[in-house]
Amino acid sequence: MEQKNQDAQLAYQITRIRTASREQLLFITYDIAIRFCLTAENFLAKSDLEEAHNSLVKAQNAVRELAISLNPEIGGEVAKNLMGLYDFMHRSLIEANVEKNSDKVQMVRSMLEELRDTWKEAGDKLKKEALAASDPEPVASGGGVSFAG
Repeated sequence: MEQKNQDAQLAYQITRIRTASREQLLFITYDIAIRFCLTAENFLAKSDLEEAHNSLVKAQNAVRELAISLNPEIGGEVAKNLMGLYDFMHRSLIEANVEKNSDKVQMVRSMLEELRDTWKEAGDKLKKEALAASDPEPVASGGGVSFAG
């Protein structure tokens, strides 16, 4: 029964990723990195070093994916700055893994959460602006009260 649940979850995740937009993939990757940082923190607290290592490697891979997704030609200075930030996070996760240092994992997790939230806010703002630009002002249809002044 548990294997069927795991298979169903895997199928759902595969479908979710295959049908995701670029923006959704960005958030999925952030969420994966954050989740594995949290998992590593928990395993480090329990002194389960092997599972902490496995989780940290997965977090490192997710951060590397974020870096690979950047296009400095299109993103310019922002992409270059993010690349430096992702490189710093990746190195910090490697150091955390070698040193078994939960504080470094927590620092990277906090940075990832902040970046994810910033991207979300920016995306929400752009969506609102696009919606406002495409939604013409309502036109009064004869009679009624005019608030135009």
